[in-house]
Order: sequence, then structure tokens, then C-alpha cells
Amino acid sequence: MRALARPWPLLVLLAAAGCARASRGPAVPPAALHPQAHSALVGEVDEIVAALGSGEVERIAAHMTPRLHDRLGVADLAHATEQLRDRYGAPQGIMEEHTAREGRLLWYSGLVVFARGRGPREVLTPVLVQLALTPTRQLERLLVREHVFIEHLHAPAEHYLPITRFHVPAEGPWRVAQGGPTRELNAHHGSVTQRFAYDLVRFVDGRFRAPQQPRDRNESFYGYGQPLLAPAGGTVVEVVEDIADNVPGVMGEAGGNGVIIDHGFGEQSSLWHARPGSVRVKVGERVEAGQVVAEVGNSGRSSGPHIHFHLTRRDDPISLPAPFVDLAVDGHPEDLALPLKGQTIESRAQRPAALASGPRVLVDA
Repeated sequence: MRALARPWPLLVLLAAAGCARASRGPAVPPAALHPQAHSALVGEVDEIVAALGSGEVERIAAHMTPRLHDRLGVADLAHATEQLRDRYGAPQGIMEEHTAREGRLLWYSGLVVFARGRGPREVLTPVLVQLALTPTRQLERLLVREHVFIEHLHAPAEHYLPITRFHVPAEGPWRVAQGGPTRELNAHHGSVTQRFAYDLVRFVDGRFRAPQQPRDRNESFYGYGQPLLAPAGGTVVEVVEDIADNVPGVMGEAGGNGVIIDHGFGEQSSLWHARPGSVRVKVGERVEAGQVVAEVGNSGRSSGPHIHFHLTRRDDPISLPAPFVDLAVDGHPEDLALPLKGQTIESRAQRPAALASGPRVLVDA
């Protein structure tokens, strides 16, 4: 029987940020594991995976932009591929893969199954290969790290590091009203499905409500009606849009209006409390990071206009940590961060200006 690889720390992180240990799983891989031999989405991936398995790093270096060359030396890359082969063996095929657009870059994420040993001693490890290509097909970013079979996670999955690159789902500065890994920081902490959720409130000049405006009107709050953005590319799997807004200060029930997006790799994100009638997407529609999917409202279990965002496993949902990428935290730029209650966050992503007006189709730039 094939065994699941023992988790190791982050293998190699190139031109990206973050570090987490994979959570431990049982001793068998998913029953439906049938990896494909080649990438069906990005031709360059086959050469890069082959080079990772063989140690011929010059084949990878030949595709790198000057920026990536400055951040990643050939010797470092060679050392990383040596670790990869020693710990996990040889690549067997791609378990799942997806692409997404972020500004000018085409991002590829693929789970490559590596195998070490033979017969009953064979050990399988899913390894994430994530890269970004420029319009001229040069390699601008590269991440290689161990992952887990998500089916084997148990709550609380506090060491899980998502494959999906999540962006702050709104423009401008937002205060984290609830968020963090402890009960003191996060009112959602006791929920199996929302343990790592965020509540985000729009602040302007230190205020969340315009001065001299009525307290009992949602329009008085800076966040109300602001564009609610898809945090990452994916497919819309659920939409709610006919729940009335609450009067500020009066708590409603459940999530209210919102959107659930399937990002692949078993990861689904939820955006709730949207303004009634503002949802701009339909079930089955493909969305990209930064696309307007609704407007911020005060529907559901909410007493004031804000964004509720959380990540879960698709099947048998449990809450998953959801760090944001390319953001500023209290004014400091971060490539990857898990914001905490009281911090102010803002996206640093470069998005086409047209997205701010809410088109349904993302312009390919």
C-alpha cells in the first residue's frame, strides 16, 4: 500500500513569501489519485518539472527574467532540487492544475505527485509548483513546496497553507475588525467552518462612519456600497442576493447576500453581507482576481456594513487559514500575511483600472 509522505517544512520559496509546515495526514493517498503525465495548460511546466526532478537547473534559469535571476541564484536552485529529489523522489505526474490572470502575469499552480521507494514502501508526496509568466513567457516568479492531500486534513487545520493566492477583496484601506488565530482576536474562533474568517470594515481618516451623518442609515458608513472583489480566480458555485439589509445596530441572521467561489484544489472562499440586488455574477461563471462580484452591504448576521471573508475545504467543509498576498499591513508592504484584529490592510495588486467600475469580464492585459 502506498504511504503518504511525512510532512517537511517549506522546501523552497522563490520570489514569493511565507512559511508553514504541512499538516500531518493518514498513511494512504486519495483513492482517486490518477496523475496526468503532462500539463494540459502551460507547456513550460513540463520542462520545469523535468528539470526539478533531474537537477538540470540551467533549463529553468534559461526561462527566468532578470528580476528572478537577481533573487535566485543557480546554486540555490540546484540545492533546492537536490533536496527535492532526496526527500520526495521523482515526479510521477500532475494531480491537478489551474491558471489565473493577475494583471500582466499568467499564474500557474499545479500539484505534482512525487514518489520515493517502490512497492509497499512507496511514499507519495504532492508538491506544489507555482509560477508566473510574463506576456513574453519568461519566468517571473517561482514557488516549490510540499503540500498535503486536502482530503486528509482535520480541524483545526491551523498549519495549512493554501495553494490559491488570495488578494484583499476590496480597494483602499480596511480595518480588520475580527481576524486572527485566537478567540481573543477572532469572534469566529469557535466555529469549525469559520475559525479563520475575517470581518473587514472600511475606515477613512480613522472613522468608519461619515461625521454628522445619521447612525441608523447604512449609507452613512464608508464601507457601504463599496465594490466587493473576487479574492482570486475561480468558479462561482453559490449566490444569494435577495436578503434585505439590516438597520445599523440591529443584528440579522446567517450570512445574508453573498458569493461562494470554488478555486480548485479543494479550496472554496465565501464573501457575505453584500447589499441586496448588487451581486453581479451567476452560478457557473468564471471570475478573476479583482473582478467586482457585488457591493458591500449589511445583510445577514451583521449590525453594520462590512465584509465577511472565509476559506473552507470544498468537501466536508472545515475552516482553512487564508493569508492574503501582495498587500500592505499598517502601511508596510508584505508579499504574504495573515492579518490580525486591529490592523489596517490594503491590496497592492496591480489591477486594470476598468475593474473599479465593475465590468463582468476581466480585461486581459
